[in-house]
Amino acid sequence: MRYQPAPAALMDRPENIQRLQPGAPARVLDLNGDLRTVADTYRSVESQRLVILGRAGSGKSILAIEFVLELLATPSSSLRVPVILSIGSWDPVTVTPRDLLVDHLLRDHPHLARTTPEGATLAAELVDSDLILPVLDGFDELAECAAPRWKHSTPRPTRWS
Repeated sequence: MRYQPAPAALMDRPENIQRLQPGAPARVLDLNGDLRTVADTYRSVESQRLVILGRAGSGKSILAIEFVLELLATPSSSLRVPVILSIGSWDPVTVTPRDLLVDHLLRDHPHLARTTPEGATLAAELVDSDLILPVLDGFDELAECAAPRWKHSTPRPTRWS
């Protein structure tokens, strides 16, 4: 499986992708690759944001799995632990991204329900401390009926980048 950059109209501006100061020149990013290089591509993007687009059945979920496995297998200076979240049934109007991630961690890792002296769960502490890298899978499975509501809703801000 190979990937390439999306058309410019679908991409963020280079100064945002590269987190440049005003007036700083953007460098050319090589966003071409294959299944084995997706983590390297992600690491080359200063904003640490990567969106994989493709038709149903094109291998996006497989790429997400390979991405997580590669991040876990390759030592990095990042302390963030990648976690795949299937978001096909998520209602972004009623559940914040933070709460979605905390609930996922609590469901899949019940031991993270223990609480800190401050009363927060360990799952919430991990998310709030930015120690979890959410890898979202299933945007194309979100209910079509929820899409129009996104345009008119204002979800609470989150630290996800």
